[in-house]
Amino acid sequence: MPLPGDQDGVRAAFEGLPRDATSEERDPTRYAAYYRQSGSSLPDAQIIAMDVANGDFFPAGSIASDIIAIFATCADWTVMGTGTEEGLAWVEYNTTATDAASGASQLMYIVQWGHPESSWVFGVQVEDPGQLIAVLDAFLVAVRIGPL
Repeated sequence: MPLPGDQDGVRAAFEGLPRDATSEERDPTRYAAYYRQSGSSLPDAQIIAMDVANGDFFPAGSIASDIIAIFATCADWTVMGTGTEEGLAWVEYNTTATDAASGASQLMYIVQWGHPESSWVFGVQVEDPGQLIAVLDAFLVAVRIGPL
């Protein structure tokens, strides 16, 4: 599956997302798009992309397969599935996030993926598992692959 493999491609993908998202380029290695409807400080859905090789958070020189393996084995959440398909490594898990304003907890559903040898990792996080496909489709359309 073709994915953006550099900063310009990732930026173009985020620029192609539906306009109801609040997108931001945090720096040249991190992009995020947020969808909020509930009034919570937590987004209802978000799409992220990060270049993990620079060593800001993950070890310098990391690649997508390293990060997917970390998320697939961490004890802080429930892993729902992991694997490789169509040249992508992926992991699906859920975890609890806390709203900073209200202190309320919310179960979040997350999928992260990337080409195993690429330094770019992509992810979708939603509060309703029924939103996963819709948000993934928005990303796939933005990178001109098409919906699932």
